[in-house]
Amino acid sequence: MSFDPITAGIDLVKEGIKRIFPEKMSEEQERKLDSVLEQSFRKFIVEYEGSARDYQHVPVVGPIVLLFRGLIRPLWTVGTLYWNWVYFTSVDQWPEMKWKLLLINTILVLVFWFGERAVKNVTPFLVELFKKR
Repeated sequence: MSFDPITAGIDLVKEGIKRIFPEKMSEEQERKLDSVLEQSFRKFIVEYEGSARDYQHVPVVGPIVLLFRGLIRPLWTVGTLYWNWVYFTSVDQWPEMKWKLLLINTILVLVFWFGERAVKNVTPFLVELFKKR
């Protein structure tokens, strides 16, 4: 599984298909299945969540939804940066659950900005850094 929800969903469906149809597929069939699954899953997500064009036609609420939809990740990032600053500059010891939640938020923000592979490489260092503090 992965941090990317699209890839995680596709991996989950592939596992289910492998359990239902245990016979071995050729590599070409697996690649074709991966392509079809990715396209259909992305289409499902867009249909379920909607696109930005869907909100443009709603009179008052549409622009507000678009504004919040565009601001949530930057605001979450700024909040996480602030709480990391508070954590690393404070003299008091934080309870274990509190710093673990901060670590999870930090990892989520890093995954968003830098991608899964970069965060997988840095996560052990982050965990050690948070434990030492």
